[in-house]
Amino acid sequence: MKNTMNTSKLLLGLTAGSLLVSAAQAQIEVVITGATAFRSITQDRVANYLLTGVTTIKATNAGVEVITYTGNLANVNPTLNGQPAIIRTSFTGSGKGLLDVYSGTPVQCALSTGVLVAKTPDIAYSDAFPNSVTPPLRKTDFDTVTNVGVVPFVFAAHNSTGITNITKDQVALLMTASGAMPASFLGGANSNPVYLVGRDSESGTRIVTLKCVAFPAEPIQWAKVGGVWVTTNGFASSSIVRSVVNANSDAIGYMVSTDALAIAGNVRMLTYNGVPYTTANVLNGSYPIWGYEQAAARAGIGANQKAVFLALVNGITDLVYQTTNPNYVGKYEVISQMQVERGGDGAVITSKNW
Repeated sequence: MKNTMNTSKLLLGLTAGSLLVSAAQAQIEVVITGATAFRSITQDRVANYLLTGVTTIKATNAGVEVITYTGNLANVNPTLNGQPAIIRTSFTGSGKGLLDVYSGTPVQCALSTGVLVAKTPDIAYSDAFPNSVTPPLRKTDFDTVTNVGVVPFVFAAHNSTGITNITKDQVALLMTASGAMPASFLGGANSNPVYLVGRDSESGTRIVTLKCVAFPAEPIQWAKVGGVWVTTNGFASSSIVRSVVNANSDAIGYMVSTDALAIAGNVRMLTYNGVPYTTANVLNGSYPIWGYEQAAARAGIGANQKAVFLALVNGITDLVYQTTNPNYVGKYEVISQMQVERGGDGAVITSKNW
């Protein structure tokens, strides 16, 4: 009888031990959504910093590629490093990402090659502050919201328009009268109308740009359908805005500076109130159209998932990464080198030095 009891205790102990081992090695799943501006940054840090032994699964959602990564965790903490993880990425825009994380609304992720699955997001990257989205949110609606980078935005016009500069007042007119307003009214080379091309209402690019130029209403925006300009609510992808402006001689748009640089052969990046976008002008505060890239973790996020979130933040904000990696350098501004700051989208710019 005694031997039977000892054997039972031993079996129970072994069972409990194996359950602990299984729990320790259980795959950690994290779902990331939000800003398309930091899509390449996040994907790079997941594949080359957060995970080792990486494999990828890709699918397409509404014409946009979504990627799921599997591997073993690294650069997190001694307890989690080496543990298997699956990181799903599905970038849908800043406003939508924040709202989906807040509300627990599933986003479409890659389950297997070409196959989608709906997953509740844990993390959103956003070009905009939570209180700028519609409906507005608070930082306290999330576990954590932190700045990870600085994103510059620009107005850019096709070279054929002859437009080189735009003022705050001209932006307001452009937002309400493009399609009728001649290029010459903006200092352009001809009297042909210009058409504003931009993002949808859930895009951080649109939210932040409009806040920075103090335009409080819905802009009138255009798209080409069958060769004819028609009004639209805006595009879901910055790459579409870029391609439309690049392809049409009467187009003007707003976009992340890197998109304008990518089409510099046909398109001119405009100065704003006479000030050109340069890294130096953003860092010293003289060029005002920029926002913080923020990372937000959902309220109630699990301890392991939050550890992954913090590791991603560390990997993105690392000074060496932001000053040497081609995914960041020349595209976004080094956050630790900013000489100025602002407390919200389009808020007053103040010095950090005095």
